[in-house]
Amino acid sequence: MRAGQGAARRRRPSAAVAGFTLIEMLIVLVILAAATGVVGLAVPEWRARSALREAGAGLERLLAQARDTALRRQVPVLVRFDPEDRRIGIPVLGRWQAVPAGLDLTLTGAAIEPDGDTPALLFLGDGSSSGGFLTLSRGERRLTLRVAWLTGAVRQETSP
Repeated sequence: MRAGQGAARRRRPSAAVAGFTLIEMLIVLVILAAATGVVGLAVPEWRARSALREAGAGLERLLAQARDTALRRQVPVLVRFDPEDRRIGIPVLGRWQAVPAGLDLTLTGAAIEPDGDTPALLFLGDGSSSGGFLTLSRGERRLTLRVAWLTGAVRQETSP
């Protein structure tokens, strides 16, 4: 045999074995497009839930700070809701938290601000409070913070 003859006898792989067919590639692309579409539909709902949870956690920290301040200083501490500026806060501490756009906040409290008729929450120096509810909502989804009047404890309740 000559030197080049062995190489000539080796067979090349057929085109069908060498790679993917156009049909196989199109099927893969259709599957990827469908998967991307499903994930794309879930992202806005996930963001809405996340924004609601983050805002709820921030309000829970704010209420805990008001209760702790009342206990530590042994004085009443008012938590005020400012619907015009879309914020809630503790005026004596100068701490305010904005209500994120797209979320609605409803405050149902047993206390009324001394200078108006806006509902408020009042934490007393003995740990008790006026009691009430803060409800954050976006569409059908709601997150409620319940403030116990006897203990001033804050508990989070989520509804679908």
